[in-house]
Amino acid sequence: MPATFDPEDWAPVVIGPTWTKDETGESYVLPEHTLGWEAALFAAKYLKDPKTGAPWEFTMEQLRFILWYYALNEDGEFIYRRAVLQRLKGWGKDPLAAIMSWFELLGACRFSHWDPETGAPVGRRLGSEAHIQIIAVSLTQTQNTSRFLGAVLTDKAKDTFDVDLGKEVIYALGRQAQIQCVTSSYRAIEGARPTFVLRNETHHWVTGNDGHLMGETAWGNVSKIDDSRMLDITNAYMPGEDSVAQRMREGYERTQQGLAADFDLLYDSLEAPPEAPLDIEHMESIISVVRGDAWWLNPKHAATFALSSEILPARARRMFYNQIVAEEDQIYTPAEIQGARVERAFLEPGDEIVLGFDGGKTDDATALVAIRLSDRVAFPIGIWERPNGKQDWYINRPQVDSAVHDTFARYEVRAFFADVTLWESYIEQWSEVYGPTLAVRASTDSAVGWDMSSAKRTTRRHESLVSALKNGRVKHSGDPLFMQHIANVRRRVNQYGLSFGKESRESRKKIDAYAALLAAHAAMTQYIERGSTPKSTAPSEWWAF
Repeated sequence: MPATFDPEDWAPVVIGPTWTKDETGESYVLPEHTLGWEAALFAAKYLKDPKTGAPWEFTMEQLRFILWYYALNEDGEFIYRRAVLQRLKGWGKDPLAAIMSWFELLGACRFSHWDPETGAPVGRRLGSEAHIQIIAVSLTQTQNTSRFLGAVLTDKAKDTFDVDLGKEVIYALGRQAQIQCVTSSYRAIEGARPTFVLRNETHHWVTGNDGHLMGETAWGNVSKIDDSRMLDITNAYMPGEDSVAQRMREGYERTQQGLAADFDLLYDSLEAPPEAPLDIEHMESIISVVRGDAWWLNPKHAATFALSSEILPARARRMFYNQIVAEEDQIYTPAEIQGARVERAFLEPGDEIVLGFDGGKTDDATALVAIRLSDRVAFPIGIWERPNGKQDWYINRPQVDSAVHDTFARYEVRAFFADVTLWESYIEQWSEVYGPTLAVRASTDSAVGWDMSSAKRTTRRHESLVSALKNGRVKHSGDPLFMQHIANVRRRVNQYGLSFGKESRESRKKIDAYAALLAAHAAMTQYIERGSTPKSTAPSEWWAF
């Protein structure tokens, strides 16, 4: 590692056309046709710097993003209908979003015609059609943007467009056009007809706060209307939370890899490279690069805050390096989880499998997981979780029981380990019915019942599973909810070694499918240790733990 900082040593990771340079490497490539210049003129005429009161002026980095966001094709249609702007904390995403909201409400933000003399696109105002929605999953998030709306607006703009600055709804043009801030629920925006939607801090939009329902509803509203646009502003998300920001990034990456059809998304990010050190010697210099044109962001202050003992290193990297990294107590990295995935893997009737089961009652999930013996790929037979918003909810035990019987009818089950907690009567029945058909017993007392409360045994079995997943000896089918449960697992160390647990006792991030996978892996291990020989479809060697 170099003793002194050189930007070339840790060149930033850049994503998006705003960072593309021409053949000389000296100048950035700009779109041939764009309404972004209209945005720059509007901002200079009607908006101001909230600190100095001077006419608003975009930085070159901001301007390039605006130009590409409003880029047009030869038919005058937007190349990008939606965008994700991912930047480090303090970069100025909210002020920029406020500027864009005003342009969408009052500026010439839609294509009208081509100038007959210059051939440049000419914009038109939406007028009474303009309906802007600023959406978040908490009041604080919308306030981050909405507090800038009034701060950047000039008196000239207020008088010219008859602006009425309300707390939750801003009106203009005689109350015909509006900016609406929404945080209550996805039902509050369902059926709306917005012309521009700003989704704020989508790295916080997760299943637990109905973030996905909010995101899907917002995009559904945008999709209904010609020329309606959407913008997400976000910090680097935490892998494994399955946030809206994570899904957007992963969807974009799949298009870049040719694994999915391209869609009208402009993704823009400036990130420190993975090898960038997080220490007092280099952090200020690295932040000075990752901040881009955000000259107001003080690298020294940011580094001091990031390196304080209260901030975990992984969080510091997400906040100030704009890197997508997991927390230190996660057992599996996103790369490891993805690396263990098998594309287009399906269980076939008659496959030889082992089963693992972890049962809940109300808050905890219930899961039944199979591992196919021929290639050791894990498949979730069923994962039952409490639906969002359901308070008085109980697992449908007959439904789970039916899934177990159906699995035995479809496949050749060689072993079945089920954690006995909360499901004793069902496990006793499963043992009685299927015990004679199983090659190995879960314990001396039960053919199926497997007590996961034994810390010593569970820890050793868990270490075996971790090794198998990380080294590719066990794979999984790529089921999204199954992968989420694996990503939610946190490191717990006891006197016997590496165990696992939830993020916290009250956490809504479930890991029960992982516990079922552990039971299935223990069943497979014991089956193999007994000397049974499953039919293999691919060359491999068997491991004993």
